[in-house]
Amino acid sequence: MSVEKKGVYANVPEYWNWKKPEEHLRKCAQAINGLLRGESNNTFVLELEAAASETDIDDERITTNTTAVLSPRSAAAAAEMQSIWYAAAKGILTIHHPVGAAGRTLGVAIFG
Repeated sequence: MSVEKKGVYANVPEYWNWKKPEEHLRKCAQAINGLLRGESNNTFVLELEAAASETDIDDERITTNTTAVLSPRSAAAAAEMQSIWYAAAKGILTIHHPVGAAGRTLGVAIFG
């Protein structure tokens, strides 16, 4: 399995550093500009392992309330979409899928 995280940016500080306001404003501007470019820091490209029936994505932002949007990025993945589902737990998203051929690639976006 390979997971490629797209647009990974550091978190914007939640607290203002009164000694360095320019740094805080710069980081806020970088985060906003990233969002405007579609880089919301919550998307992945996932290649499913051929010999496995489930694939995990580890991310500290995942909770039991996380919603994942799965989108096939290959013909092999598109052919199996009716048999692919996920379960979310604290820190891990488990994608359940049939054991199959190599080259099954999904786009994944996580929310919540």
